[in-house]
Amino acid sequence: MTEKTIIGFHTNTLPIVLGNRGLNKRLTELGFWTGNELYNIFDEFNDTEESFSNIVNEFDTQDTRFIQNIYNDNLDKILNNNKIIKTLFNIGRKYNTDYDEFKYLYE
Repeated sequence: MTEKTIIGFHTNTLPIVLGNRGLNKRLTELGFWTGNELYNIFDEFNDTEESFSNIVNEFDTQDTRFIQNIYNDNLDKILNNNKIIKTLFNIGRKYNTDYDEFKYLYE
């Protein structure tokens, strides 16, 4: 997982994850939710980039309310992604006191 995925989870975006083969499956096993399932993007196949391109084109044709409805329908899962990321960062923080001055951001 790269910082791009972490930032997406941390900022409560609708995550559609493209990465190494099997990444999406592993994220799901770890408890994360991705919007890949909404658009049948599975990273076990080689057509991931083409599928993503098709989604971008589909989103371009939709109005904002349609996209907002997708987001709202999945908000509980999106917020859970954020909770998992915060938990992971808090686990690392207890072993590293260099971040104590930023503690207020996670309370």
